[in-house]
Amino acid sequence: RESLKGGDVSVVTLCAWANAEARAEKTEGASLARSLYREATSVSDVGAVKDACDCWTAFGKYEESHGRVKKARKCFKTALDVVTGSTNASESAAIAAHSWALLEAREKDPRRARELFAQAVELCETHVANYTAWASFECARGQRERARELLEHGGKMCEGVDCAAKSSTGRRNRRMVSALYTSWGHLEAQIALQ
Repeated sequence: RESLKGGDVSVVTLCAWANAEARAEKTEGASLARSLYREATSVSDVGAVKDACDCWTAFGKYEESHGRVKKARKCFKTALDVVTGSTNASESAAIAAHSWALLEAREKDPRRARELFAQAVELCETHVANYTAWASFECARGQRERARELLEHGGKMCEGVDCAAKSSTGRRNRRMVSALYTSWGHLEAQIALQ
């Protein structure tokens, strides 16, 4: 509330506030969160394309968490539309495609999920979490060799990821790389047991 008093409405601030309200265990928190997400996506000067994409992706995840699948799809599609033609929001676009792919996987549309996972990897080849999620999806469908290929490719991408930084980016990268190699180890163990 304090940060909005100056008159400059920040998309990032509105999304953070919506996220906090969504997590509150109050009935009015859910409706306020939705209202804040709507406001964030309708701000005329949304600033960076990346912020707009992140906002629509967050709104999509919120809608999905409340069982509004059609609205979530629309949000994810809008997130990807926002970044069309932009070169500086590839990771945000990949996260939007990844989030939409997970929704389609849960909705039992494997063809569409695969298309979106492939799009996520194409948008940002170095976002290691894309490989882990896609491999997990394939493994759950009995496609272990395809899962192995994805993890191997993701492992090659790990070579270029900076995990040494002591920043939040370094910590996030370490978590992604660790998750990939852990998933790969589980997959190899399953294959060996068979």
